[in-house]
Amino acid sequence: MESVDLLEPGEDGQYRLVNIFGEQKMIKARLKIMNLVDHRIIFEA
Repeated sequence: MESVDLLEPGEDGQYRLVNIFGEQKMIKARLKIMNLVDHRIIFEA
């Protein structure tokens, strides 16, 4: 997902992603890398 504005942890290893247009996506994954300088957040299933 591109242009993510909000990353919110949920229950059971889920994350809610919301982009700048208000589109939402729920994913079940583990956070692997968060690189804020390069604007990258990488999850693994």
